[in-house]
Amino acid sequence: MEELTESETFIMDELPDDVRELFASLIKTYRHEIQTLKTKNKQQELKHNLHAIELIQETEKAKDIAEQGIHLLQKTIKNIKQLKTPTATALVDIQSQINEMKAFLKPQETKPSPLFSESVPIFLATKVKAKSTVIKSYQMTFRRFLEVCGDKPIRDYTGEDAGAFRAC
Repeated sequence: MEELTESETFIMDELPDDVRELFASLIKTYRHEIQTLKTKNKQQELKHNLHAIELIQETEKAKDIAEQGIHLLQKTIKNIKQLKTPTATALVDIQSQINEMKAFLKPQETKPSPLFSESVPIFLATKVKAKSTVIKSYQMTFRRFLEVCGDKPIRDYTGEDAGAFRAC
């Protein structure tokens, strides 16, 4: 049998002999289920990360193709401008479109994630039909979460934070 925690040992010592084996089996099953859930969670996280990597690769490929097209257009415009043709006005329009394409291809800055404490009132405001006891329960849970995990941007919380909160 795996090593029991202090509270499990205390409970085990207090149980009648005929129930101890059942209790030990329940603890073993519980631990197995927890490990299974952790494994499934890790698999989902890996699938998500793999999908994100694939999207980044596709975006980079499209960006490279667009940049090559921009380079060719700029080269063509430069050559046509040197010919002093009446199309110079049209070339200015094309150059403007190229600049717009460059701006579009420029990586966008990600918006900062709000702090957990800033999100709580917004979440609670959506619970207009909830009973006051439910709202108070949410508030107590959120307060305890902040005590355990700290106030961070929401995107910065990890599975470790969730585990620490569950453990308290």
